[in-house]
Amino acid sequence: MSKLKYLDHLDSLRALAVLLVLLFHLDISLFKGGFIGVDVFFVISGFLITRNITHEYKTTQGFNISRFYYRRVKRLMPSYFLTSIFVFILGFLLLSPSDFIGLTDSIFAGSIALSNFYFLGESGYFDTAAKLKPMLHTWSLSVEEQYYFIWPLTLFLFLKGFRKYKTYILILGLSIVAFIATFYINAYGVSEDILIFFSRHKESTTDVQSLLFFMLPFRTYEFLMGALLVFIPEIHIKNEKSKGLITILGFMLIIIPAILFNDKLSYLSILNIIPCAGISILIIAPQTKYFKWFYLNNMLRQTGNASYTIYLFHWPIIVYYKHLYDHPINLISGLILFILSIGISLLVYKYYETPFREYKLKTIKLDYAKMAFIFLLFIGGSYAIKKNVSANDGWLWRLDDKNLALIEEIGAPVKYHYTNWGGAYYKFDSEIHSKQNPKESLDMVWLGDSHSGHFAAGLDSIMVKKHGMNVQISYVSCFVLPDIISTNDKCILDADSVLTSKIKLLEENPDAPLVISYYWNSRLFSFCKILDETTGEMIDPAKLGKEEAMQLLCEKIEKLRDILGKDRKIIVIGESPVRKGEINYIDKLLKPSYLSFISPVSNSFQAEQSTIMINEFMKNYFKNLDNFYFLDPSEPFCEDGTCISQVGNKIYFSDVNHFSKVGSVHIVEYFEDSFLDIMTSEKKD
Repeated sequence: MSKLKYLDHLDSLRALAVLLVLLFHLDISLFKGGFIGVDVFFVISGFLITRNITHEYKTTQGFNISRFYYRRVKRLMPSYFLTSIFVFILGFLLLSPSDFIGLTDSIFAGSIALSNFYFLGESGYFDTAAKLKPMLHTWSLSVEEQYYFIWPLTLFLFLKGFRKYKTYILILGLSIVAFIATFYINAYGVSEDILIFFSRHKESTTDVQSLLFFMLPFRTYEFLMGALLVFIPEIHIKNEKSKGLITILGFMLIIIPAILFNDKLSYLSILNIIPCAGISILIIAPQTKYFKWFYLNNMLRQTGNASYTIYLFHWPIIVYYKHLYDHPINLISGLILFILSIGISLLVYKYYETPFREYKLKTIKLDYAKMAFIFLLFIGGSYAIKKNVSANDGWLWRLDDKNLALIEEIGAPVKYHYTNWGGAYYKFDSEIHSKQNPKESLDMVWLGDSHSGHFAAGLDSIMVKKHGMNVQISYVSCFVLPDIISTNDKCILDADSVLTSKIKLLEENPDAPLVISYYWNSRLFSFCKILDETTGEMIDPAKLGKEEAMQLLCEKIEKLRDILGKDRKIIVIGESPVRKGEINYIDKLLKPSYLSFISPVSNSFQAEQSTIMINEFMKNYFKNLDNFYFLDPSEPFCEDGTCISQVGNKIYFSDVNHFSKVGSVHIVEYFEDSFLDIMTSEKKD
C-alpha cells in the first residue's frame, strides 16, 4: 500500500488547538473560550481517520480493521498508561479518601473508553468541583475512542457499497442530522428521566448542557465535518493574497470564539460549528507564503507532534497545583505551570512515547500480542485498584491518627457532602411535621435554593422537634421570584409554576412567615436575568454594578411581599459564609499528611467581601420596611470578618458554602429566639 503524503501544516494546527486548551485551563481571561481547542481536535481527527481509511480502501480495495485498532492502541495507550500512573501516585500523596476513590474510578473508566459517561454522571450540584478532577480531560479521549469504534466500519461499508459522490452525500446527510439533533436538544431539552438515568447520584441530576458536552452523538457533526474534507478536491489558487485572505478567515473563526465564547454561552454546542468551520478551512486551504512563519515554525511543529502528550499531562499538573495550594492561578504560577506542562510533555514524547511506538517485536503477530497483553493488563490492574480503594474507603491508612479519630466521629468520609449537608435526605419540597402537634397548618414556609435546603436539619431538630412546629421547605436551583428568569440549566423546574404553587400554599397558611434564603452572589451574578421596570428590559445583573443589581433584586423580593399582602411577614436570610478556594474543607482536612507542610490547613477563613457587601446591603434595605426581617447567617460563624469551619470535632460546613447537619443545627439554635420573636410579634398594617 502506497504511503499517504504527510501533511506538515496539521502539526502547527494541532499546536494551536492544544495551546488554546492549555491557556483556557490556566484561567487566562483572554481565552475564556479556549475549550474550543477540543472541537478543533475532533475535526482534525475526523479528517485524518477518514483520509487514512479512504486511502487504504482506494489502494487495496479493502480495510484491515485489526491493523487499524492495533495502530490506535499503540498510538494512544503508552502515554495514557504513563499519565494514569503519574496521576495515581500524586493522588495517593495528595487526595482525600473521597477524591482518591473518584480518581481510581475515573482511571478505570478511561481505560475502557467511558470517561465521558463517568463524568457526565458526576456533573451533579454537590460533586467535587470539576476543576479538581485530575482525569476530567480524558472525557474527550473517550469520545474519540467511541468514534473509532463506530466510524471505521461504517465508512468502509459506505466506500464498498457506494461511489465516492454518494459516500460524500451520505456523510453530509449524517452530519446534518447530527447537527439538527444537537440543535433540537439544545433548544428544547430532553426528558428529565433521561437526565436522571445518566446521573450517578440520586441527590443530583445531570443537566442538558452536560449531556451535550460529554456525549458522542452531539459531537458527531464535528468529526463528520472533518470527514467531509477528504472528499473535497484539492483547491488550487494562484493569487497569494486570495490564499492569505482565506487563511486569515480560518484563523479568525477559531481565535475570535476562543476569546468571546465562555461556558455560560447559550447554544454553545451549536456555536461550536464556527471554530469547526475555521479549522476545516485551514485544513484544506492552499498554503500561502504569508503564513510560513506559522506553518514552518519548528517550535510549533514540535508542540503539535506532542499535542496528545501535552493534552494528557497539562491538566493533572494544573489540578494537583490547585490541590497543593488552593488559590487562583496568577501570572507567575501560570507561567511556571505552562512551562512545566510543555517541558514534561516534550520529554515524555521524545524519550518514552516515540521509542515505545517505534519499538517492534520480530513479527507483527507478536507485536499485536504484546499490545493486547499490556492493554488488558492495564484494564485489569486499574479495575483491581479501583475495587480495593473503594472497599477500603479511599485507603484510610494513608491518614494520620488525628484524622482517623475525626472519621470515627463524623463517619465515612466518602461522599461526605451527600450525606452530611444540612438538606441531606430532605426532598426539595418537604413538609416537616411535628409528631407532638400533627396539625395541617404550617408555621413557617421556606423558599430558596440549596441555601434554603441546608437549614432543613436544624429546622427539624429545633423548630419541629423542640417547639412542635410544622415547617415547609423547598429548594430548587433557580430564582423563584417575580420578574426574574433563571438561565441556569440545572433549573429544570418551571419557576413560574413553583412560584404560583408557593403563593397558593401561603394563602392557605396566612399566619406563616415566608423565609427566603438563596446563594445570592452565585444566583444573582451568574444565573439570571431581571426585569428592569423602568425600561421594560430583561437585564443581566452581572453587567451592572453590584449595588445596582442588589437594588433590583431587593425590589423583586418586596414585590413578592406585595403579591402576598403587605401584612405577610417576610424573613430574608442573607449570604452564608463562603470559604475562599475550590477544595472543600473536609477534603482539605482529610488529606494525607505526606505533603501537608506545603499548604497547612486552617479551620478559620476570611469572609468574602462580596458576602459582607450583600449582607450589609440587604440589612439596610429591609430594616425600615414593615413586616420585613433580615438575618445575617454569618453571625453564628464569623467575628470581625474571620469565620470558623470547625470547633472540636464539629464541622460546620459540608463544602465551601453549604452548612453541614451540625452547622445547620448550630445556626438555627443561634437564631431560635429571633424566629420565635418574629413569629409571635404583631403584624404591621
